[in-house]
Amino acid sequence: MPFGKQLPIFVLSLVISTIAFTQTQSQTLPNTPNYSSKTTLLANEYDLKATFIFKFIDYIEWNSPVPSDSIRIAVIGTSNIISPLKLAAKQKDIQNKPVALYFYSNLTEATLSAMEKRKVQLIFVAKSVQTTTVQKLVRSAVSKNALIVGEREGFTREGGHLNFINQDDKIRFETSPASFSNCTFKLSHQLLRLAQIVS
Repeated sequence: MPFGKQLPIFVLSLVISTIAFTQTQSQTLPNTPNYSSKTTLLANEYDLKATFIFKFIDYIEWNSPVPSDSIRIAVIGTSNIISPLKLAAKQKDIQNKPVALYFYSNLTEATLSAMEKRKVQLIFVAKSVQTTTVQKLVRSAVSKNALIVGEREGFTREGGHLNFINQDDKIRFETSPASFSNCTFKLSHQLLRLAQIVS
């Protein structure tokens, strides 16, 4: 699906404006029930992060050939996002391609080799993953060809490309343009306009 024919940026803007969660009271989101328990709120948060991840792919401009048969997403570490991603992959395609998911409990040389061989296009790093592991990932050859997404404070300063943040009871994301200096891809201007820029 050519980039010029992708969904208009207002679709992603709508997702961002409506994706909200709170840890103290119930809420109602479009087409969702009320959420009142902390357990359900946590699950809902990761449902929304999975939605973002699927949307991010549409707003990456690739400068090198990408797999033609599927969109490939990896998760490193233990995370509540695994189930929502599995469900989304069963129900949705991205750019008219099926989504292939790969899960790794930790980052090893074998893991890096596997992700490079599989030509993974997006890597989600769980908040439980240590800083040294993140730094190892961003220094690897894999990071040149895959968007690295995290969910903890300081992730972009560690070299991650996009980082989920909780702000004003909403899930938003931040990025550091410097982290893309050695990449074979870039974020579209539309996505950059929606992100918070950090140095």
